[in-house]
Amino acid sequence: MIYNVLVVGVGNMGSSHARAYDKIDRFNLVGLVSRTPKKRIKLSEELNNTPHFDNFDFALEHTKPDVVSINSYTESHKEYAIKSLNYGAHIFIEKPLAENIKDAEEIIELAKKNNKKIVVGYILRYHPT
Repeated sequence: MIYNVLVVGVGNMGSSHARAYDKIDRFNLVGLVSRTPKKRIKLSEELNNTPHFDNFDFALEHTKPDVVSINSYTESHKEYAIKSLNYGAHIFIEKPLAENIKDAEEIIELAKKNNKKIVVGYILRYHPT
């Protein structure tokens, strides 16, 4: 199966993830979302003119992703996660999952209800100390 993935946030981590998805055969990079036009356009051009958007809701409806990769500021994690899960997408989300335990539990419960997966990005999780 090939997964259509929408990347939200194109800072260091989001750009890194977008480049990785672009190289992995099982992923089809369908869009980039960022409020910063310069970064978004530059990365889009680097990645074969991947469609890019400044509005998450518009991008979600128009790209129809199977997976949303959330690499934005922590305060936006809950909003993007809830919208993605309600849309029917699995989510990869950079740490932390949410700003507080209540929000994290809400995201987890919605993922369970919708039978969707959540992967939290913990860089160097298995790196020897």
